[in-house]
Amino acid sequence: MKQIFWGDIHNHNEIGYAQGTLERCFRLASNSLDFYAFTPHAWWVDVPSNDEAIRRHHEAGFARVKARWHEVRQAVQEHNTPGQFVTFPAWEWHSQRWGDYCIYFPDDQREIQYAGTLDELKELARRSGAILIPHHPAYSLGWRGLDWNALHPELSPVVEIFSEHGNSLEATSPWGMYSHSMGGMDRDQSALVQLCRGRRFGLLASGDDHFGYPGGYGQGLTAVLAEELSRPAILDAMRARHTYAVTGDRIEIDFRVNDSIPGDTVAFSDGVSLRAFVAGRDRIRSVEIIKNGRHWKRFGPETWTDDPTSDEQLLRIEWGWDLLSSTLVTTWDIQLHVKGSVMTSVVPSFCGGAGSVVEENLLTVEQQRGLRALSYTSRSNSRPVSSLSFIWKGPLSASLQLEVSGRNGDRPFSRRLLIAKQELLHHDRYISAFDLFSSPKIKLHSLIPAGQRNVEISTRDTAAAEGDFYLLKVEQENGQMAWCSPVWLAGETA
Repeated sequence: MKQIFWGDIHNHNEIGYAQGTLERCFRLASNSLDFYAFTPHAWWVDVPSNDEAIRRHHEAGFARVKARWHEVRQAVQEHNTPGQFVTFPAWEWHSQRWGDYCIYFPDDQREIQYAGTLDELKELARRSGAILIPHHPAYSLGWRGLDWNALHPELSPVVEIFSEHGNSLEATSPWGMYSHSMGGMDRDQSALVQLCRGRRFGLLASGDDHFGYPGGYGQGLTAVLAEELSRPAILDAMRARHTYAVTGDRIEIDFRVNDSIPGDTVAFSDGVSLRAFVAGRDRIRSVEIIKNGRHWKRFGPETWTDDPTSDEQLLRIEWGWDLLSSTLVTTWDIQLHVKGSVMTSVVPSFCGGAGSVVEENLLTVEQQRGLRALSYTSRSNSRPVSSLSFIWKGPLSASLQLEVSGRNGDRPFSRRLLIAKQELLHHDRYISAFDLFSSPKIKLHSLIPAGQRNVEISTRDTAAAEGDFYLLKVEQENGQMAWCSPVWLAGETA
């Protein structure tokens, strides 16, 4: 039976030209992810000759990668623990002409090789059994956008369509491509346009973080549907396109087209049945089926059904903020215990970034009764807040005890709260670190009923035709999104 495993396979640190240590990356990843790849910048085959500062900056990074590659290999090998946490040896290859790729290997015995052309990179992947995954494909050609005509469907079965660069799938998106200097989205380069032109590839997302922080919330994660948590199983799932992409929240999706899962090609004869079960980490705003690149059917809250007798709700706890002009780092020790109830499915939504390349966010869960989060927040991070969420099962008479301590710069704080579940049914609750207006704060969001975050849809397409494709798009009320790999229709059954 296939399971959902979560990973970030595009991440950078000081081994190259980013920040943060190799050791910190692996500690953070192993605490919050199922699989991970550190992808140091290894080579830019056609670095601009007319931009001396860019050339020097990148060549210095490439030299650091070559000098410390033995450390990378050792870390990958030592942390790879099948069934618990899986790592991949990998590196990144730049090209203005062909676009950027990361290469992922099935074994640890790999040295850096400087492929001078995309054909040479493909040959390296072919010989070693590696996968080539292009990223930020929607930039214009010549500005490190993907040369779609050169994409090899077997060596590159999936494409990274979301990262801190933004959304490369859809030409119009609230997650625009604004964070870099390449000029933003080129509509013709968008992945959805290319799918409509007959190309077949799966979808995934990863952070491309440059502050040594894998799995940063809101920067992209990959969901892989695999039989087990092992390097061969994860790679096989990617080759089969059994993947989907999320922006941040770990939205669980079971999407079926005639009982086939995302990435498959399915036979059909007299129509197509489509169904999905979605478990969000917030209220679900919409579930859309995109057919052949166009929005085909939308399902919204007016179709959801709720069970008012359910004692299962989702609780999100969020912390951070601080003074708008603050340059301080706030460190947090958050301890929570529930009484007369249990907590399940605890999921972190931690943010990293420029606020600190030393501090860490780490989560410990205590057998359905409690948790502890050691965390840091900063106005200089990718977001000024971090959060976690969990399913709270129990009657409204149940309660939780929250103990929060930490430091805002050099100033310590400590707070404690005991609150009944009933009090969070329709209202948020805040705690301020200090008795000041501009103070770091912690927020307990109002509870989200199961029926507003767990939704099922089903429909049928009686006008299906050979070669049609369907993909599922999910959007939560908090703006976090997910996109499944397409399912394609083959010819009629015999």
